[in-house]
Amino acid sequence: MKRVARRLLSLGLLASLLLALIVFAPAAFAAEGEPEAEPQETESAAQQSEAPAPAADAVELKKVTTTLDHAPTAMMSVSECHAAVSSNNASLVSVTWYGPNGVLSAGDIFESGNYRIEIRVMANDGYRFSTTDFNGYLNNSSATATVDGGGRYATISRSYEAYIYNPVIYKHPGAETVNEGGFVSYVATAGFAKRLDWELVSPDGQKVVKVGDLATVFPSSRAESNGTDKLNIFNVTAEMDGWEVRAVFYGYTDDYVTRSRSVTIRVSGVTPKPAETPAPSESPAPVESAAPTESPAPTESAAPEESAAPAESAAPVESAAPTAAPDTHEHSFYWNYDEAKHWRECACGAHEQEGEHSFVWTEVSRDGKLVKEEGVCSVCGYTAVREESRNDANIVSSIPAGLVFGGIGGLVILLIAVENHKKRKMKRGRKRR
Repeated sequence: MKRVARRLLSLGLLASLLLALIVFAPAAFAAEGEPEAEPQETESAAQQSEAPAPAADAVELKKVTTTLDHAPTAMMSVSECHAAVSSNNASLVSVTWYGPNGVLSAGDIFESGNYRIEIRVMANDGYRFSTTDFNGYLNNSSATATVDGGGRYATISRSYEAYIYNPVIYKHPGAETVNEGGFVSYVATAGFAKRLDWELVSPDGQKVVKVGDLATVFPSSRAESNGTDKLNIFNVTAEMDGWEVRAVFYGYTDDYVTRSRSVTIRVSGVTPKPAETPAPSESPAPVESAAPTESPAPTESAAPEESAAPAESAAPVESAAPTAAPDTHEHSFYWNYDEAKHWRECACGAHEQEGEHSFVWTEVSRDGKLVKEEGVCSVCGYTAVREESRNDANIVSSIPAGLVFGGIGGLVILLIAVENHKKRKMKRGRKRR
């Protein structure tokens, strides 16, 4: 009996040891392999190459979605093209534009030609980008993607050709009336314009004077331009009355020229000079009259003919309504959106294809019955996040799986030992008989 008790005790100790190994060993190994937590700081470009790779047990991300609110356009500032990361579990590190001469700064202006954007993102703690099966998206379409740093960083890139638009005038110069010796001020603005030149045109249209040469025609007057949208003319003389001021916008290439509406300088108190009347021609000398002849006897006058009735005047023909001038602007639409809908928009203000978003939802995380999903509009690429309560969420037991299986294993071993003990006891009882 003592021998059986010792065997049962040994088996119980062995089962307990196995149970302890199953439950506590994985946690110990995992804790030993995890690096110590460090305070999070914004990483500089020099630190990125030295940053440690994500832990081997980090959740693998197979795609990242980025957005760009404006494609590059000639005459647009680089700072106007904003990029962002719309995927969860990833953060924006940097946005870099490359042009024909290398890296662009935020204050540079896009010209015509090809440009490339590189959007660098970082996987958040506990995540890493797949180094074998990774896809990058820019505005909901596939883009070139690379992964480095052991899965910590990813770079999304794409090339664009900057479009060139005709100048679009937003504000024409307004009319001015000034007293002699005063000054006039004009303002004109346009989009997609390389420069603005002001010029003066004589009343007969035969002479065109650049504002920089104003003193050569009107020595006592002076013109100032801020080089962009404003012109001031000081000490206006009476001789300038009737001259036109005209703004000329040039596009990125000199092929595109737009002349804004001309305005006329009016100097108050100036009376237009009357046209000179030609001198009267001399009248010819009178001819001496001949001696009068006897007038013949008057004949009977015929009865006057009845005058014909005046013809009825035709009814006036209605003049055709003037047709609107054709719209020669070549639209260049791009996608714009808000939280509820999307539309295609042109720089001139025209809209088309307005509609509600059409989301494709993808589950990104679960917390019990609370499910978080990310939706990407299949039309414009707008991204949204929602959380919903689901009854089909997996219910996970609070008892560790190792403890459950370890307990079952120990119980099986104990049952086998008890069964063997019973069999031996029955054999001993038979021998005694």
